[in-house]
Amino acid sequence: MDCGCLLVRDPAGLRAAFSLVPSYLRDDSGDGLGWFSEYGIEQTRPFRSLKVWATIAASGREGIAANVAHCTAMARRLGELVDADPELELLAAVESSIAAFRYAPDWARPELLEQVNQALPAAVQARGRTFVTGTVLGGVRRCGPA
Repeated sequence: MDCGCLLVRDPAGLRAAFSLVPSYLRDDSGDGLGWFSEYGIEQTRPFRSLKVWATIAASGREGIAANVAHCTAMARRLGELVDADPELELLAAVESSIAAFRYAPDWARPELLEQVNQALPAAVQARGRTFVTGTVLGGVRRCGPA
């Protein structure tokens, strides 16, 4: 699961935050970027960037942009469907690939809503068609696709 990419405008700030270069890692003959170890809290690392590189190599910039656009469009569509259903409550504007919602019909008691919203992600996932996660934020149980 550990894979990531961080793009920074000012690499000097990132380097300053993590750089504590002991003599055995110092390379005064290197270029201005310094050592990779100066840009994060770990020293020796597994080849995590292979996942990012392989994704970029296989999809290219256009493919990644299309995937992001598709995911965000699907989340916006889900948000529209949730917003149109009187028994569902959209909990935040859909601004990325996340649509946070909950089952919340007017007639239901809070205890029932808690039970249903707690069981909802597993029930949806058991159908095998989509993956929905659940969380508690501000004391309210929420669901959303992951």
